[in-house]
Amino acid sequence: MSCIVVGSGDGAQVLREIVADAGFGTAAVIDRVDMARLGASSPELVVIDTDRFEGDVFEAIRMTRFVVPDATIAVYTPPRDRSWVAACHRAGANCLVSKHSPPQRVAEALRRGADDGCYTDPAVRR
Repeated sequence: MSCIVVGSGDGAQVLREIVADAGFGTAAVIDRVDMARLGASSPELVVIDTDRFEGDVFEAIRMTRFVVPDATIAVYTPPRDRSWVAACHRAGANCLVSKHSPPQRVAEALRRGADDGCYTDPAVRR
């Protein structure tokens, strides 16, 4: 399975390991949503780390969904209010995962998002 982690620093490397442990294979890490790279690689999973993201995350989700319409898009974020979570899903995210969850729970959330088409980690909603 082809995967991309959008993030940088140690957090991106941790996410890369979690993605691999979840059975998604080795993820490429990019520091921004790069439409040309996403389109060329056609990943099956895109994980966006909101802490390392500059710009409008909702627009990034919409653009990612447009370029790779069949990809599972996961948003890795600290706890947010329900309206922010709903806005991510409306923009095209399949899965929202809490940065405060242990790695095993993150991996399970990614698998559920990919398998079921939609999943929100309860720890994301505050």
